[in-house]
Amino acid sequence: MNRVTALLHVINDASRSQSERDDALAALKSLVTDGSDEAERRQARAQLAILDSDCPPTSPALDHLAEQLLRCAHVSTLGEVPHHAVHQFLTELGITTPDAHSLYQRWLHESPEAQRKMQQMAVHLANCFFDQQEVLAARLQDATAKGQDTQAIRNEIKRLFKSWVDSSIFNEHPEIRQMMRDVLANKL
Repeated sequence: MNRVTALLHVINDASRSQSERDDALAALKSLVTDGSDEAERRQARAQLAILDSDCPPTSPALDHLAEQLLRCAHVSTLGEVPHHAVHQFLTELGITTPDAHSLYQRWLHESPEAQRKMQQMAVHLANCFFDQQEVLAARLQDATAKGQDTQAIRNEIKRLFKSWVDSSIFNEHPEIRQMMRDVLANKL
């Protein structure tokens, strides 16, 4: 059994404590950048994508809320419910429970409009990261050309990477992982 499979076993084992399952998930996420080889990193990325794409679990209370929302919005599927109707429904009911969160997550999963917006947000986040990284890379290049101490800039770059390491852009842009390795190895 390889590390990814072993971690998935812990993550999916309902008899394990939530702390153990969270630790296993964190370890799986770390394999995306720190795996022993590219095959292990690729397997970790694929398994995380599967875990992230799962529709939220259902419950009788969640099913009941979904049915109420569909009746209020006069539609037959959650994917047809506009965002403002979901928001208004949950606000009017004053729901701040896990079932309300799960209903919203289910709507996000089923709504083509929500999926399109989430893709736009992912592009925006990636652009934001690249903009920040380019500014720091230019500062590093300028300081290096002038023979100045670059350690403070390198530390800023490391903080940038650490603050973004758990975002989806690391999975979608493998070049970012290589830049991070280069920064950590002082190659940049």
